Amino acid sequence: SEGSSCENMLRFSLLAIGSKSGSVSIWKVHAPECYHIERGNVTPNVELAAIIQPHSSWVSTMSWGIFGCDSSIPQVVLATGSCDGSVKIWMSNKEDLQKSAEVYKSSFFLLKEVVAVNPVPVSTLSFVVNNHSNTMHLAIGKGSGSFEVWKSDISTRKFEQVASTNAHDQVVTGLAWSYDGRCLYSCSQDNYVRNWILCENTISEMPIPSNTPGLSSTTDIPDDFLSCLGVALSPGNLAVALVRSFNVELLNPMYQARSQKAAVEFLWNGAQQSGESEDSSETITEAILGFSKNEFAYWEFNLLWSLKEFKDLNKPLVLWDMIAAMLAFKQSMPEFVELVITKWLSVSYLGFHADIPMEDLVPKISKSFSAVPSRLLHILNVISRRVMLSELETEEINRKLQGQRTDNEEEIDLWLKLLEGSERELRERLVGLSLSAYLIAESSLGTDLSST
Repeated sequence: SEGSSCENMLRFSLLAIGSKSGSVSIWKVHAPECYHIERGNVTPNVELAAIIQPHSSWVSTMSWGIFGCDSSIPQVVLATGSCDGSVKIWMSNKEDLQKSAEVYKSSFFLLKEVVAVNPVPVSTLSFVVNNHSNTMHLAIGKGSGSFEVWKSDISTRKFEQVASTNAHDQVVTGLAWSYDGRCLYSCSQDNYVRNWILCENTISEMPIPSNTPGLSSTTDIPDDFLSCLGVALSPGNLAVALVRSFNVELLNPMYQARSQKAAVEFLWNGAQQSGESEDSSETITEAILGFSKNEFAYWEFNLLWSLKEFKDLNKPLVLWDMIAAMLAFKQSMPEFVELVITKWLSVSYLGFHADIPMEDLVPKISKSFSAVPSRLLHILNVISRRVMLSELETEEINRKLQGQRTDNEEEIDLWLKLLEGSERELRERLVGLSLSAYLIAESSLGTDLSST
């Protein structure tokens, strides 16, 4: 089980490895001190940080969580589950992890035994920390096919069971939270995947969104699935990945059974009702291409939510699901994509939703470039190049940015102006930072020489 760290706080990632004996070894994987364009295979520095003994039998599942990334002392949380039916929560902080030198004097301490030893083994865990509401959500899947949901307020650190349901007929093989703990996906060996909404202390099953923007299959694979082995959410929470095993008895024994053991199935999650109120889309007034007006509203709300979440510097800037969804919608509903991006631009760059045409919005946004975080400029560059100017090759975009434009390009000229201004601002910041770093280094060197 691997945990992602607050990159600005911790210069290492954590890896937890469970054993049959019930122990867990925790390793620190240090980030390289520098990167080199000619030597890509940088060997990571890995060291054993701690060994804890959470359980008396096989550690069957683990899940990481981290909260307080914006504070000076972020907290790292590890949930462990075992075949003995118990679930425990362990905690450490940045300072203890950095100072920890002796393996057997672990910096992790037991925060809570959420579930005591019982006959029903724990098969999977999913742990999410909502830093906006200061809460932790823990989903516990069991071998009986049921799962439990526990909630904890970070300030009190008291866990409360808020839901329990017999979701499946066989062992729960996967759980995955989405949208900051408002939605939960579960899958099982019974081959069913279910979608749940957590509202206050009530969990309700919701239908999995079926309409997909531009979904296509790239390989010829059978759909004779036997069981679902795991589930995961994309970085923007807009897509769900399912690992499914084939029913070998239904495959062609000469060809398919020899080469195809399992498959990964992707489902769009953008039309998910997240439990919050989503206003109907202003532009889409009727059902189009199989999508209802409400489904467009859900997509709009969730796309904007994902874009907003990526403002967090501690969240890796991985936008593939948003880019893929926007490109799919752009083929059939370009006005919907423009609506979403225009809303995001006005709110992120101007601080409010300005209901004005794009040609009037661009000059206002360009004037605000110097005042917005670099992360927003990077996101704008990616959307401009990969979505709004996707018809052009990279070299062609670069030529046009250098002034080699032709007439009748009004549709793309606005985005070229935005991209040109955004990339210029980032280049100026890079030059300024490089110059500052050089001057600081020179000053430090001069001080050291004078002291000697």
